[in-house]
Formats: sequence, C-alpha cells, structure tokens
Amino acid sequence: MRSFLVLLLSPYSSLLTLKGLMHLYTIILAALLFSAGGYFMKLSEGMARLVPTVVFMLLFLLGAVMQTFALEKTQLSVTYVIVLGIEAVTAFLLGVFLLGEHTTPLKYGGTALILVGIIALRLSE
Repeated sequence: MRSFLVLLLSPYSSLLTLKGLMHLYTIILAALLFSAGGYFMKLSEGMARLVPTVVFMLLFLLGAVMQTFALEKTQLSVTYVIVLGIEAVTAFLLGVFLLGEHTTPLKYGGTALILVGIIALRLSE
C-alpha cells in the first residue's frame, strides 16, 4: 500500500520532507473525511436522524477544508480527481465491510479500475 501511495503522490513534492508528508496526509485525510461523511449520510436515513446528519455535515465540511489545503499548490485537475478516487474506493470498502452491502467480482473490478485510473492520471503529468 505504501508503494502505491508513493507512486500516486510523489510528483507533488518529496515524500522525504515533512512538507511532502503533510501534503500526502492532507490528501488522504480529505478523502477519508468525505468517505466517512458518506457513511454517516447513509446512517442518517435521509437526514431523518439528527446525530448522523450533523456528523456527516461536519465530516463533509472538514473534508472540504482539507481538500482546499491540498489544492493550495497543486493542479485542480489532478488533486481533485485523486481525492475523489480515494474517496470512491474507501466508500466502496465501507459499504461492503461496515454496512454489509452486496458486492460482486464486477464491482471489485470497477473499483480496481478506479485505482488504475488514479495511477494513470499521476503518470501522465
């Protein structure tokens, strides 16, 4: 997993520096906050339950703040798609493993294609 993240995010800045590591963590944190927000959105049952509704709104707000920091010195077309891709993969995993959502090999394949797309996007720069 570490080598995937290094390949994915190393062009932003050197991962050997504190600044590079902080940027990496900001991108990942933004994606995880959005994914967790989606999980709580599901638990809110259409915003009928107060606590999950407030939690998902706060998580989305924090995710947007982290993504704003991640976009500070990088291209929108790359960073935004990477955050969304990581979010999509983690949301899929949350749905399958925490919510017990049904999955198929085709769904796993589609998720793998998202990861391949993120890598291709990074390599194209």
